[in-house]
Amino acid sequence: MYRPPHNDDVAEQYLSLLIDCLTLFTNGTQTNIIVGDLNCPKIECPLASCSGDHISKTLHKFTVEAGFFQFVDFATRGSNILGVVLSDDDQIIIDVAPDVPIGHSDHLIIKFKLALETSEFINNSAPRTTRYIWSKADFDSMQAFLIDVDWRSMIYCNPSAKALWDAFTSVLQTVIALLVPTYNGVALVDRCKHYPLSLRKLTARKRLLWRKFRDSHHDPNVRSQYLACAENWMQELRYFVNRVECNIIKSNNLGKFYRYINKRLTYRRELGALIDTDGTIVVDDNKKATLFNNYFASVGVVDDNITPFCDLVLNSDNAIDTIEFTTTNVEAALNKLKSNLSSGPDGLPPVMFKRLKHCLAGPLAVVLTQLLSVLYVPDVRKTAIITPVFKNGVAEKVCNYHPISLTCIPSKVMERVIARQIYHHLNRNNMLHHAQH
Repeated sequence: MYRPPHNDDVAEQYLSLLIDCLTLFTNGTQTNIIVGDLNCPKIECPLASCSGDHISKTLHKFTVEAGFFQFVDFATRGSNILGVVLSDDDQIIIDVAPDVPIGHSDHLIIKFKLALETSEFINNSAPRTTRYIWSKADFDSMQAFLIDVDWRSMIYCNPSAKALWDAFTSVLQTVIALLVPTYNGVALVDRCKHYPLSLRKLTARKRLLWRKFRDSHHDPNVRSQYLACAENWMQELRYFVNRVECNIIKSNNLGKFYRYINKRLTYRRELGALIDTDGTIVVDDNKKATLFNNYFASVGVVDDNITPFCDLVLNSDNAIDTIEFTTTNVEAALNKLKSNLSSGPDGLPPVMFKRLKHCLAGPLAVVLTQLLSVLYVPDVRKTAIITPVFKNGVAEKVCNYHPISLTCIPSKVMERVIARQIYHHLNRNNMLHHAQH
């Protein structure tokens, strides 16, 4: 956008048309960004106050009432701020800095970055994952769909363990794609607050009005505008918090409730900067992951392939020679899953298995039996999502973290069934020491 440096009647008509055009295009719910040269040096940035001609006051009034924030706080020509980077979202523009002029121009270049929603990952080779809204999943329709699946025919047509596992997960992915809604976008980039756009606009306008009121606190008109905006902002914030808390109550999820309470009681931040072994400060996410990976790999115990000696030797009649996966024990294992836990590498959350346990226990028992019978482990079950959890001490040192592995839910179910049968076998044959816990 460009406004010629004139202050006559033609310039006022031009500005009036320009404001009408901007008002028309900025009344929607989208985020708006205005970049250009307005030639209004009498507006003190960032839009705190204005003194001088009618054109500067009119333009300043529009930017304040529309909730725009000026990101340029340095002179762009001489000692004046002529170039503007305006937005009604104060978190969408980052790293604003001046640069050398182009050619013989006496105006500095303004460089900045946009923190936008994107559907592409920075690393194009990384696999894209769809984010599902499991709180709005239609589990009744999913159960009806899975009941109508001919599992016997699927088992018959896929005799190998790999083919059976692929067919089973394909059915689950199909029903998820049909009956579980997805997010419209991915996580926001460089956003520290996840407030709605309307609330962010009110926040920006409230901040600008406060700066104006601070410099002109004797002006009753400015005072009334600021108080009205502050009251509107408070009502919008209360409505947003009320809506979030109502969604937590309606979800009937005790874990989500306590997580929300704990966040209100304590201050938690994301993983900050780390210190390398040579004292270097690491802020890049990939380098952080490499530091954690190297440390966790160094403290891990490698199996020495030595079987410990056992004094108590049972007869062959008492040895456990098989593990049985039945609908009953698989359903019992599924019932012990915590619905609020995260998904593993396969993207299948525990809430799905627990809500659909009556129609998935039987097919899953057959699949696990087939996998164990040929000692086949699918590739996705050989991986895990490692999350570093802070223990105590200095937060910048990786040695003060311990890893938490998020594995696939079928792996957890298989492990629980096997562990339960081994425990019953050891307890039945009095092989557990009294100090065992």
